[in-house]
Amino acid sequence: MFVSSALVLLVAACGSGDDNSAVTVAGQTTSDGSTTESSPTTEPTTAPTTAPPTAGPMEYTVLVDGRVDEFNGAFFAYFPDTITVHPGDTIIYKSVFSGEPHSVTFGSVVETAIAEFEKLTPEQLQSEGPPPPELEAAFAAIPAMLPEGPGDANQNSVNPCFVGEGEPVPTDVTSQCPVTEPSPFTGTETFYNSGFLPDGEIFRLEIAEDIAPGTYRALCTLHFTEMISEVTVVPADEPVLTPDEVAALAQEQLDEFADQMLPAVEGAKAAATPGNVLAGLGSEDVPQVLGVDFIPADSTATAGETVTWSIIGPHTVSFNPPESARTVLVKGEDDGYHLVEEALAPAGFEPPPPSEGEGEGPPPPVDGGTWDGTGFFSSGLMFGGDFTLAITTPGTYDYICLIHPEMQGTVTIE
Repeated sequence: MFVSSALVLLVAACGSGDDNSAVTVAGQTTSDGSTTESSPTTEPTTAPTTAPPTAGPMEYTVLVDGRVDEFNGAFFAYFPDTITVHPGDTIIYKSVFSGEPHSVTFGSVVETAIAEFEKLTPEQLQSEGPPPPELEAAFAAIPAMLPEGPGDANQNSVNPCFVGEGEPVPTDVTSQCPVTEPSPFTGTETFYNSGFLPDGEIFRLEIAEDIAPGTYRALCTLHFTEMISEVTVVPADEPVLTPDEVAALAQEQLDEFADQMLPAVEGAKAAATPGNVLAGLGSEDVPQVLGVDFIPADSTATAGETVTWSIIGPHTVSFNPPESARTVLVKGEDDGYHLVEEALAPAGFEPPPPSEGEGEGPPPPVDGGTWDGTGFFSSGLMFGGDFTLAITTPGTYDYICLIHPEMQGTVTIE
């Protein structure tokens, strides 16, 4: 099976196309290769208000990932990333699917891991050595959504899983958890996991009436500390934002990320050269965002001329894909999500064997050779490096990234 061990990080491992190994805890390295503890928080611009006592429990919406008009992007954040609620309220986490699989995962094992991560010094964050053993053990206790090597998605993480206080997290990655339907969230659970959320899917976090006031944090079991949601529960007589104010704050944070990313997108478009396509991009100004565009979207070459795609992030360059390959995770007959090998493996050419010492430097280039324009042809999943291909038959060819469905381009061969 072609599934790479780096898939467990998807974007985090090599957003810049280079080998970035600073503190190798899952999800800690960001889309441009820098490190971050969590997403920045935008303070609300309006004073908290309270609903009238007769209003009863309130429902809030938190976006998982985001979408903007200016460019296609994957946003490793919850919008808003912090929210304050009362016991009995409900938070609706709504997926805005960019191609990056996400979950919403609370629990004592998550709290322990985040607390250990926050102990890291700036020097440790930049270290190329292994993480402290306490940190490594804390993250090992959280089932990752995707495997560290060849294999299927981990069934105890990619699917809903709810483990009560004091109970162990199931460790069999081939089986779904015994409890897949949630009870109201009390904050005492060991593992409280939505599983993978497809586009438009919601995860209802019903806050228990008897939950203790305090702050509870969730993360994504693919992107880990890149992506943290903070929920603070306060007594019913304390003021909180209204649902409309929370929605406005979410949009404000998303717009701020987009504004910070836009100069990098515009700069990449201005710097584009014939025969060279940028597949994805990142920015040091906003490491929580990965641009998921081909730049330029439309390119031209002569028959037999080599076109080069420079990969930044986890992408494929795929022509004529069948419908069955247009998703990375699909629900099987067992009602669980499984990886789609067809979307991840090279197609139409024989990829070179791994070179000795691969993974110790920038990813090596991959030469797709020549293609006559017929049949399914794909680079397979790449985490950086260059992919080259010479198309021998004149015509206009559409292609996509099979990881990020909105990432599309064309090549016109003259």
